Amino acid sequence: MRGVAGTALKGIAACEAGLYFGRTARLSVSYVALMLASAAIVSGALAQEALPTIDVESTGGDKNGTVGYLATRTSTATKSDTPLINVPQSVTVLTKDFIKDQNFQSIGDAIRYVPGVIPHQGEGNRDQVVIRGQNSSADFFINGIRDDVQYFRDLYNIQSIEVLKGPNAMIFGRGGGGGVINRVQKEADGASIREVTVQGGSFDNKRVSIDTGGAVDANVAGRINAVYEKSGTFRNYGDIERYGINPTVTIRGDDTKVKLSYEYFHDERTADRGIPSLGTIPAATRFNPTVPYPTDPATFFGNPNLSYAKVDAHIADAVIEHDFDNGLKVKNTSRYANYDKFYQNVFPGSAVNPLTNQLTLSAYNNGIKRQNLFNQTDWTYKTNTGPVLHTLVFGTEFGRQTSDSLRMSGTFLGSNTVSAFSPTSFVPVSFANNGGSDANALSTLNLAAVYAQDQIEITRYLQLIAGVRFDRFDLTVNNRNNNQTTSRIDNLVSPRAGVVFKPVDNVSLYGSYS
Repeated sequence: MRGVAGTALKGIAACEAGLYFGRTARLSVSYVALMLASAAIVSGALAQEALPTIDVESTGGDKNGTVGYLATRTSTATKSDTPLINVPQSVTVLTKDFIKDQNFQSIGDAIRYVPGVIPHQGEGNRDQVVIRGQNSSADFFINGIRDDVQYFRDLYNIQSIEVLKGPNAMIFGRGGGGGVINRVQKEADGASIREVTVQGGSFDNKRVSIDTGGAVDANVAGRINAVYEKSGTFRNYGDIERYGINPTVTIRGDDTKVKLSYEYFHDERTADRGIPSLGTIPAATRFNPTVPYPTDPATFFGNPNLSYAKVDAHIADAVIEHDFDNGLKVKNTSRYANYDKFYQNVFPGSAVNPLTNQLTLSAYNNGIKRQNLFNQTDWTYKTNTGPVLHTLVFGTEFGRQTSDSLRMSGTFLGSNTVSAFSPTSFVPVSFANNGGSDANALSTLNLAAVYAQDQIEITRYLQLIAGVRFDRFDLTVNNRNNNQTTSRIDNLVSPRAGVVFKPVDNVSLYGSYS
């Protein structure tokens, strides 16, 4: 047919060498297909006419000012769209390109590139980090909403990771003394994407992930991210299986946007507590964390058949954004999350006695079922008083968390003493709640918060920020071991003040109090 033009399917196959963490080498292959189709059917009489020129303009970055590995803006640190250079706080942003090129798949992988943050073992069953010297397993967020159950998170559906270092109570409420880690999820933005990544590696590493989406029509877009992994580890008996799916939908109107998201994620793995310390003399059973017991790094200490961790997470979000004619903007975010986490471990309960080369094993398990219901509303308004510009933020947060926890101690049906030369034990273990120190409780937390903040731009070289937050926590705990119910109410005020001085455009000096 004459006069018909089109662009065929284009594909890029990229071979990426993965990280060499934990003695595991990864190799992944990505296939990206971008479908661009255009057709113009012209008659013989119009065949010689020139088609109109189409101008294509590129801004060199996405809507958040991210170009490659460099992010220039954030809304997490201040709850308003703010250049990073104007934030009186240390913020590290790991961008989509950086996460992809480095083949990060977990929080532990990613934060190795964040100054002031190091990964912790997490007892082999959860993400745990040390931020500026403060140990935390609960200061994790998704799109600014708390994700505080202890489990290993995957990055298959993550656009970027924002690490805010230093106190953050005015923005995030409780916790966050050393800082917080916020994951920004991929969303349906209308861009056409077809991406499949297949990975294989040492120790039977196998993983496949997909990212597909596009515009349904002028107002509706959809996207689906999914992952499946079945792998071993460099450790004996190490095994990991995880899978997840995250569909998202965005509906756009003239002044209103609605975003819907649901994620189901399952992670099941061997709960591996690692290698114990070498005891000190004369107290040979004391731990010395600076001297691990010298052995093959693959050696498993404990009972691998009875050591495992698993979690099922269901997370549903609904976000409504609206822009008013007078410049006022409102964003309301609702989240319902349901978590079912269980882990059990038989692990070194002592250091290795250097005189006998023996150690004792301990055992317990712990399960928690938690339901989170949160709602956040943020109002943003920009105005000025003479030459001084103001970005005003006012917001509320309401939430309810119910947690049902049960812990059981292990009793060995045989000797729990093993030789460090042969520390893998298959002695049977019986688990039961001891009715005392083992938790068996149902807790309910109701929280309410209100906050206000003013970002003040006095000149292009000098900015101030001031804010305050009030939190009310109403906690009730029913201890089923003794049938006692206790409760308390806490009212907390969290101020924030900061100053940013920019002697030149690309340098800022700041001081802050929070």
